[in-house]
Amino acid sequence: MIEFHFSGPPSSPPTTFQKLSAAVRKGDIHEVQRLCDIEGVEPRHVFDEGETLLFPAATSQRLEVCAWLIEQGVSVGFRNSIGRTALLTAIHGRDGGWKHKLIALLKPSVNIADNDGLTPLMRAARGAGLFGSNRGNLEILKRLIEGGADVFAQDNRGLTALGHANIDARSSPSGVNDDVVAFLEQAMVQAAIRCHRLLATSGSVLAVTKRDNSRNRPVLSCSR
Repeated sequence: MIEFHFSGPPSSPPTTFQKLSAAVRKGDIHEVQRLCDIEGVEPRHVFDEGETLLFPAATSQRLEVCAWLIEQGVSVGFRNSIGRTALLTAIHGRDGGWKHKLIALLKPSVNIADNDGLTPLMRAARGAGLFGSNRGNLEILKRLIEGGADVFAQDNRGLTALGHANIDARSSPSGVNDDVVAFLEQAMVQAAIRCHRLLATSGSVLAVTKRDNSRNRPVLSCSR
């Protein structure tokens, strides 16, 4: 019997970022530090791939590694080539194993938008993953707002988080995103009331300066 053996092109050796990312995803801080020493890079290094180690740490929900990297000087607000922070990247690719403490760790980036103007709140208002349903994550939305997320922020198309939630709600005949829509509507009302009280103490008034293009209706913004 004649056997044929075909050898493909030799695979490229893993990059420094790939080797370190594997250790990060395992949650092995000692191994990450050891590999950093071997590779001659610091934990806060920005790699050729355009990301820091906080990105794989956040997407894999390794909270201890995230905290350690931040202590080592990794920037929470660093944005990759498409403008996403580690927090926004993690929310975009979230799954059922989400750990809410991650938002507290990465709180300084809670309102940093990507190149399309999408904020973590907008991303959480919609379904996640390639095969995700048209359903936002209510608990993540709550934690983001508790962390200071701006409910009035708009993306490059003029959509707020509520606008994005409405798009997914209309895309699903079963109304799976209706609770997210209702929550964001109430959150915007409450934020507007707080803003009005704040501005009233300074003799200013609440202004209507934006429109949510998902429904072409005015959006209250907290401005003097």
